[in-house]
Amino acid sequence: MTDLTWTPINATGTITSGSASLLSFAHECKYVIVINTSGHTVYFKINDATAPLVSPTNYDFSMAAGADPYTINDDISTLGVYVTGPVDLVITGVKATGWYWVGSTEYCSVEDVEALMGQHFSDSTRPSFQQVQDAIEFVSAELDGLAMVAGYTLPLSSAETLRLMKRYAVFGAAASAWHTGVVSNDEPARIAYWEKVYSDFVTRITGGNQGLPGAEMTWTTSALEET
Repeated sequence: MTDLTWTPINATGTITSGSASLLSFAHECKYVIVINTSGHTVYFKINDATAPLVSPTNYDFSMAAGADPYTINDDISTLGVYVTGPVDLVITGVKATGWYWVGSTEYCSVEDVEALMGQHFSDSTRPSFQQVQDAIEFVSAELDGLAMVAGYTLPLSSAETLRLMKRYAVFGAAASAWHTGVVSNDEPARIAYWEKVYSDFVTRITGGNQGLPGAEMTWTTSALEET
């Protein structure tokens, strides 16, 4: 079931070289793509202070001129930006586009996770019914975010992609719920396997090695650079 609205938003702010600048989002974003076509090396600090502290020695990531787009998967309100070069030169070509979501999406059900784990969930089980439901919502939102950052149009609707998402959402939700609800240092082999299957799927999507059959594309890297 899908009931989700992803809203894109561009960060705003003036960037000047040789000093710390700040890009801000009007709404906290979950996923952000950063483009650097400025011709300069740029240093970034995620959620920097109102008076930004970013510098070439105090940063979270950097981008050389013309580097591939950088994806951030985190709760982000601001980006501190430091551009190398002559002091007080106004810099263009550094863009940050973020997305935030409203609503919920579920690619699998509690019953699907019960079938995989061979366990019925209730308020008194570990994990509990609510912990499994929360895991499903979190994993499904993460998968939607990854698909969105990869350029796919949401909501995903093709039958082939929904089957694919359901398969991996079940693995991810089961592993996540187990870690939330079970206090133990001894992770069962099946939990480790489910985690790896889900993690490998995420890696393939973020690396551009996993397509979503039948899903429509919203943007490409070249189109994003032109915005």
